[in-house]
Amino acid sequence: MHTVVQRVEAARAPESGVAGRVAQRFSAGGSALGVLEERLNQRPSVQALLQRQRAYDMGPRAALVQRMSWGASGVVQRQGDSDSEDEVDADPSKYADFDRRAHEEFLRNPIYQQWVQSILAKGSVNVSTGNTDPYAPLAAWSPLARQILIQERVTPSPRRASMMAFEVTNALQTPRTDALKERALKHEFEDPSDMNAGATRYAHEAERSEYDGLSMHHQMMAHGIQNLGWPAALDTYGPKLQEGGVWDTFEKYLAQQEQRGHTNTHRSNYNHWVFG
Repeated sequence: MHTVVQRVEAARAPESGVAGRVAQRFSAGGSALGVLEERLNQRPSVQALLQRQRAYDMGPRAALVQRMSWGASGVVQRQGDSDSEDEVDADPSKYADFDRRAHEEFLRNPIYQQWVQSILAKGSVNVSTGNTDPYAPLAAWSPLARQILIQERVTPSPRRASMMAFEVTNALQTPRTDALKERALKHEFEDPSDMNAGATRYAHEAERSEYDGLSMHHQMMAHGIQNLGWPAALDTYGPKLQEGGVWDTFEKYLAQQEQRGHTNTHRSNYNHWVFG
């Protein structure tokens, strides 16, 4: 296991070598992660979760123990219709070990720990690998299935680990997005003088939620880089959010999402809920 000083020095090395180092640290068979897993299992918070799981497995099934799981099969939510779930072509176990080890590494970060505790208070979460068509989102959070699905073409890498962490922020914000949907169903976004105003207002608020998730992701990763020696490649969105970056304001971010057509997905959801 690298010392903290060695990890910090590695994080400050030139960008070209970052991806390889992270891939090695997150590799399924890496001895460093084997030691890390052992150390993580000794953490009081992890021990408490294990004790709860053992109590559930060996005792009366009076209460459900909420947990993270890796690679279970199931259904996921399509991007265009947040009320429906469809079967997907998936090999859910393909990268399960990598995803679990990335999650365990992230648990070293108190910010991420708080996210996970809050999410699991609402129910268990599964992280799986999908193999859908090339137009499917690379990663998505399904609040109905309580599943994070990352596409198979995103192979084990810093990028995949970073995507998983971002979807965790989407899971964390599910109560917020649920509240936006409730407001939509109550017609609170509508303007009698403009029939398109409701969809646009809702879509912009949905984009604001995602923008806040990007900021949360950046804060978590920045803490890990500065205090835990994580490589800078994990902070996928940090450079864009910093002053002078392409997303340093919500208005800039929204303009780009409008241009790319991403915001229209939220408009479609709104129109489906409100107009059927």
